[in-house]
Amino acid sequence: MGTNYTRDVTAQAAGARRGGTRPRWGDGAGLVLALLLLLARALPTVAAPLPATGVWVSATQPIGLHPVDPAILLPNGKVLTGGLRYDIAADTWEPQYTPPQINPYTAVRLADGRVLALGAVGEVAAFNGSREALYDAAADRWTFVASMLTRRDRGTATLLADGSVLVVGGADAAGAVAAAERYDPAADRWTAAGTTAPRVGHTATRLADGRVLVVDGAYGGTGRGATAEIYDPATNSWTAAAAPRVARGGHTATLLVDGTVLVAGGADPAGADAATVERYDPAADAWATVAPLPAARVGHTATRLADGSVLLTGGLVGGVTTAAVERYDPGADRWMSTPGMRDRSGGRNNAVALADGSVLVLNDETTERFYPARPAPSFADLPPGAPGYEAVTQLAARDIARGYGDGRFGPGDTLLRAQATGLVSRGVGLDIGGYDERFPDRGATDAELWRRVNILASARVARGYEDGTFDPTGPVLKIQVISLIARAHQSRGYWQVRTAKPTVYGNVPVEREDLLLYLAYAGTPPDAPPGNEPWVDWDQPASRAWAARALWQALNAPGGGAR
Repeated sequence: MGTNYTRDVTAQAAGARRGGTRPRWGDGAGLVLALLLLLARALPTVAAPLPATGVWVSATQPIGLHPVDPAILLPNGKVLTGGLRYDIAADTWEPQYTPPQINPYTAVRLADGRVLALGAVGEVAAFNGSREALYDAAADRWTFVASMLTRRDRGTATLLADGSVLVVGGADAAGAVAAAERYDPAADRWTAAGTTAPRVGHTATRLADGRVLVVDGAYGGTGRGATAEIYDPATNSWTAAAAPRVARGGHTATLLVDGTVLVAGGADPAGADAATVERYDPAADAWATVAPLPAARVGHTATRLADGSVLLTGGLVGGVTTAAVERYDPGADRWMSTPGMRDRSGGRNNAVALADGSVLVLNDETTERFYPARPAPSFADLPPGAPGYEAVTQLAARDIARGYGDGRFGPGDTLLRAQATGLVSRGVGLDIGGYDERFPDRGATDAELWRRVNILASARVARGYEDGTFDPTGPVLKIQVISLIARAHQSRGYWQVRTAKPTVYGNVPVEREDLLLYLAYAGTPPDAPPGNEPWVDWDQPASRAWAARALWQALNAPGGGAR
């Protein structure tokens, strides 16, 4: 937030605690703001249109999260993945003990709340076996269990109605595995469950009647046509199902509310990505081609939402990792326009449906949460039509702007320095799992806001005073808000520094680079005059509503960080 404020006007305007008098600054010459807008059009932009339906909200990103580690929702509401647990309510990550020599490729939550993880030791090319373990969330303890009859990597694990787990396919040192087996958690015993066509890259979906549909995995040049099989737990036997119309692997298969199964994307036996989508009806043992994906996709995740629609995230589109998100409406047989993730996915990701209907998506670049339908919030002291109403409600719907516990927003209240860091960092999705404690004067600032202060300071977006303090409860000036927004966008790569430096708002002597960057991308700050006139109140404290307007204007502009 500025540069060493004991040396500039912002520190003196913050109050008598810093001492000094407010200096006068002469008016400067101005240029027409159209020059800045022209420059902005010549700069690259990265933002997608703002969402019409659904909202993505950034969550804390831990250090060292590996995207291939499966993610499981625990009975206590936390999410287990790899060597970490995510506390959803607190938006914090906790370490937990992971058994040695296991790289889990899949995991399933058992009926009693424990988690069975299946892991390979070493890569398939130099396969050294596999290990299986159970995680008990209540005791925060892992224990190894009996080993599978056929050790493998990349098999599927499906929880059956009787509490046992069916494992199908995968690969060992010799290639794709045909043997299936079942694990009984109560007896800690594996038993054979017949054989299927050798499969890897397949899906296994438990149907409404308790049987399991296994589809394809016939990619990588095997030459095998499209196949599907059904396992009946009651008879411990397999039967051939009607063949899908397209052979594929690396796809997704999702049980829909009506009992049919949606199979989407993947790659064909020659390795070409597929946009085709099919729907299997178990009652009729028949496949139907439905609306194709807007773009071919492989290696993605699919999550059924509370309204019955299916959310697709991550994977590869055209061989490139993607932030694009698709959402399928089974009733209308159409793919709906859905906002993309804030960051491009690391390719492979994991998605977990949470109890409140949102979806947590984790990969090695970002942790984000999707709210399928989040109603616009209302605040008792901010009626429709009031200044800042649109900006505040839009930001609040994205969990960027937050009100008070009594239902008010306080639009006219002065924005505090710690509040400003929270607003801006959430707005551009600037979050990291590790950061340095930069300042000694936290005081009564709550943990979340203080974390945001240190995150922005670590990213060199927010700065303190020369005496080493931050003054989290001090006021924020309008120019400081503009500076924070500009630096945050620049830090995220949304905005780029310009080479031209026109003289606009010549009466503003500080934060010139940040001001010009904001003008180039977002335009004139709220309530400020055209750039060829003096900006009289640049050094006045910013209200909460004014700051929300300034941020919303930036996020809503070409190149802004919102999605």
